[in-house]
Amino acid sequence: MLGAGVRSPRWRFVTLDVNGEHQGVYVEVQEPDDKHFLRDHGFHENSTTYRCGLRDCEMKLSPPASYQGQWEKETNETQPWDDLWTFLRELNRTPEHEFSAWLERRFDLDRLVRMYAVAVLISWSGIDDSGSYLVHDAATGKWSFVPWDLNNA
Repeated sequence: MLGAGVRSPRWRFVTLDVNGEHQGVYVEVQEPDDKHFLRDHGFHENSTTYRCGLRDCEMKLSPPASYQGQWEKETNETQPWDDLWTFLRELNRTPEHEFSAWLERRFDLDRLVRMYAVAVLISWSGIDDSGSYLVHDAATGKWSFVPWDLNNA
């Protein structure tokens, strides 16, 4: 994702030893939930980050099903959630003939298309349970989808 210009977490392989016993090689993934991630990936430091709820990264308006979790606000936690609810309402309710223009105004569209292109190439089929993030950039006013858990690829 990073190679394609998608704002996504950095990662590295790590070796895990517990009490001197080798447990194997794992992948350590940066969580995009703080000011360091925002700064490192070109977002304004006062941007707001939301994490999709458990099995609920579909960006729909209906209440979550019993097996789904609530969205989590990761930065600017004391501020209202109005931006997320407005974004989701507009995403789901903008008329089809207005949708393309709305998407260009509200989303970092180039990176979104790049993210989907890579998703297709790696057969990423589990976006609904990916624990991914939405970032509302305080400087541009645009939203970015930040993929996180690609273990369904």
